[in-house]
Amino acid sequence: MSVFFSYAISRFVMKKRTAQRRKSKKNHLYKYLLGIILFFVSIIFLGVYSLNKYFNQSFVSAYSDDFTPVAEDSFFSVLYIQVNDFDSDPVLVQKAHLSVFDRSTKKIFIYNIPLEYKVNIIGKYGKESLSKCFALASLESEDYISRGLSMFENTLFAITALRPDKYILAENEASDLFDQYWNKGKLVNLWNIGNISLIRNSVRTNMSIKDYSSVGKFVESLPEDRVIYKNIDLKDPDYADKFDEEIRDITFETYMSAGGKSISILNAAEQPGLANLGARAVRNLGGRVVAINNAQDVYNESLIITDLPSPDTTISLISKVFDIKNILNKKSASLYSQSEVDRSDIVVIIGIDKENYLY
Repeated sequence: MSVFFSYAISRFVMKKRTAQRRKSKKNHLYKYLLGIILFFVSIIFLGVYSLNKYFNQSFVSAYSDDFTPVAEDSFFSVLYIQVNDFDSDPVLVQKAHLSVFDRSTKKIFIYNIPLEYKVNIIGKYGKESLSKCFALASLESEDYISRGLSMFENTLFAITALRPDKYILAENEASDLFDQYWNKGKLVNLWNIGNISLIRNSVRTNMSIKDYSSVGKFVESLPEDRVIYKNIDLKDPDYADKFDEEIRDITFETYMSAGGKSISILNAAEQPGLANLGARAVRNLGGRVVAINNAQDVYNESLIITDLPSPDTTISLISKVFDIKNILNKKSASLYSQSEVDRSDIVVIIGIDKENYLY
C-alpha cells in the first residue's frame, strides 16, 4: 500500500513538474512573440515618423522661420512665385499670384500679380518691375533667393497691405506640380521619389505637409465657380481702394473683427506713410482702427503697447504682420506719453526698423 501511495505521489509530482515546464515554455514563447511584435511595431512607428519628417523637411524650406499652421484658419493667403531657375543669372520671376482663402463662404480669390509694371521696389531701388526682385537681390546678397523673396513680399505688402501667411517659390521645372493645385486641389504624389527630389531642389516654401494637404482638400471640395480669378490692376489709380474693399468683405467676420479691439497706429519713423499703410493692413484683417497719427518721438524699434491679457489673437496677428516682437504692458510703458495709449486697447508704434516696408 505504501509503495502504491509513493508511486502515486511520484506520478503526481512528475505531472505537475511537466505542466510547469510546459507553462514556462509557453510563457517564454509568449514573451518572445510579444518582443518580436513590439520590435516590429517600433520599426514601423520610427519608419512612419522618419518618413513624415523627411517629407516635411523636403517640403518646408530651410529659408523659412515661420511654421505657424494655417490648416484650420478661416481666412489665410498664400503667395505663389514661379521663377526661371534658382541658378540662372539673372533669376527672373515669370509668374506670381496671391491666393486668398475664405473657408467661411467657401471661396478662393486668386489675384494675378502684374510683373512688368514698374513699382517702387522695397530696398531703395526706385521703380523697377517685380520680375526683377531676385536679380536686384543678387547685387547685394549671396543669399539672393531669400533676399529676393523678402523684397518681393515687402513690395507686394506695400501695394496690397496684405501680408501672405504662406508662400511657395518654385522653378519652372517644378511648375507642373502646382498647375492644378490652385484651382482643382490636385496634390503631388509624395510617394514618388522623383517628386520628392524635385521638391527638395526646385521648391522653397514655409507650408507644412499638413497645410499643403488641407488647402488642397479645401480647393478640391469647391465647385469651379467658387474659385474666382482677379487682377491687381496697378494702372488703375483706385486699385488700392478696390482691393481693400474686396478683402474687407472677406475679413468681415474674422477673429480680429469679432474681437472688436480698438487699435491705434503711430508712425515713429522719419518716413511718411507708414501709419497709413499700417492702418490699411490692420483693416484688411478685419481690425478696428480708431487713430492714425505720428508719434511724438522717433523710435528705432517698433513696439506694441496693450493691457490685454496674453495670449490674444489680435495682438498675435498684428505682431506677425509687422514682425514686431517687442510687446509692452501699459503699466510698463509709462515713458511713452502718447494720448492713444490711454484710449486704445492696442497701440502699434512703427519705428525706423520698419522703414523697409515702404522704401
